[in-house]
Amino acid sequence: MKLNIPEGITFDALELRYCELAGFEYNADILAIVCAASGLSPDGVVEGDDGEDLAIIATWYLQDRGNGGARHPDAEALLESQARASKLTQCATSPAVQGGEG
Repeated sequence: MKLNIPEGITFDALELRYCELAGFEYNADILAIVCAASGLSPDGVVEGDDGEDLAIIATWYLQDRGNGGARHPDAEALLESQARASKLTQCATSPAVQGGEG
């Protein structure tokens, strides 16, 4: 997915930060603007609790880095978090875990 980032909106405007207790926090208004410009439902993304918001933020960050944007420690933590979650999902759905082998 390629996001359409409106003129004047930067990744830093998202104010992404990670807090041990609260998880990832960000400026929802900025994410809503990017979602709307990209043809996505801002309400469905920002208000949903299925992680779609963080997936879009990760996509935006990778897109920004690909365009020469600076590293962002909290965005890097988000990428690591998503990679760990993906590995856990792969383990949980493997036949060995489900009792299909052995």
